[in-house]
Amino acid sequence: MILNNLRIFRHSLHHNALTVGSMRTLYSEKDLGVSDYESRRLEAVKRGGEYCQPDTVLKKMKFQLRSENIEELIQTLKIWIHVVDTKQCKKHFSLLKDCLDFIYNNPHPDPAKKNYNFPPTVMRMFHLLNMPDEALNIAANIKNKDMFNQHNSTIILCDLLFNNGMYKELIYVVENANAVNAKRGMKSSYLQNCITFAACYKLNTQDHLSYALEIWNKSVKEHQLSQAINFLCMNAINLNQPEIALEILRPSDKHFTSLYIRLIALSDCGKYAEAAQVLRSGLNQQIFSNIPASVVNRIRQNLNKCLPAEDADNFNNLLNEVQHQKTKITIDEILCWPIALNLKKFDIDRHRYHQTN
Repeated sequence: MILNNLRIFRHSLHHNALTVGSMRTLYSEKDLGVSDYESRRLEAVKRGGEYCQPDTVLKKMKFQLRSENIEELIQTLKIWIHVVDTKQCKKHFSLLKDCLDFIYNNPHPDPAKKNYNFPPTVMRMFHLLNMPDEALNIAANIKNKDMFNQHNSTIILCDLLFNNGMYKELIYVVENANAVNAKRGMKSSYLQNCITFAACYKLNTQDHLSYALEIWNKSVKEHQLSQAINFLCMNAINLNQPEIALEILRPSDKHFTSLYIRLIALSDCGKYAEAAQVLRSGLNQQIFSNIPASVVNRIRQNLNKCLPAEDADNFNNLLNEVQHQKTKITIDEILCWPIALNLKKFDIDRHRYHQTN
């Protein structure tokens, strides 16, 4: 087990030209449900009224918790998490935990009704308010440990941690989620694998690469996202192991990011003849009309060392066909573009989803 109560990995961060510290969100806020949650907050403000004022709602919550009125507490807490701001949430964080603990440890008085599904909404609140420490705290320290082990809740939390550069903590969360899934006879989801590979790529140490490869070797390869493979391959390339990337990259994947990574891996291995074939194919299909400068510069690093002068000049001429259209965006920024997914679909099909991954 690579994690032990967050005592993970002693290696210092290793940086190079292609890991530049982009801090974009990995999954889009729309797919995480954060955009819809924000819209509901705006609707609550528009409705107005005394009952939607955070302080008023807070008093009701405290009273209902003391009186153990679970039905009214559920309704009041639903309102509070849609009107509270960052300062208020930090101040009354312990009350939030107490309310959630009480609600989830007591059945709804009406057997025909189910308790409101608070965990994903609470995580969306923390995501919108950018409160990663509190989100991690409540997931780790809530009395009912299964409360935040829902797939959506885990992904939202991991995305928030990723946004804030808390990559080790992200891996810790995924490890816990995978341990729970294992007890339930479920495998780790490819969404969790993808964000784990992204965190390992950002941390960029040999231990993290080994950990990611361990997950990769246990996974169903054809079910993994292309973005996950790209993170894993760039992690290997940045740690001077491009041959691993060439073993993992799908030959059928013609997405421009995957082709960029293949070009870098081939050039790092000195396989410029194969790189030229990839480049010509990309030019013919107009895939490389916007090849990043960072990719071009990386390909050229070993060019003169690996090829005779004439062959190096020919390859440079091939590169120059696209160089005048190159963009300044880095490969790191491309890798960290939000992944467009419908997480609600995965939540609905959760049983089938975990069985097939």
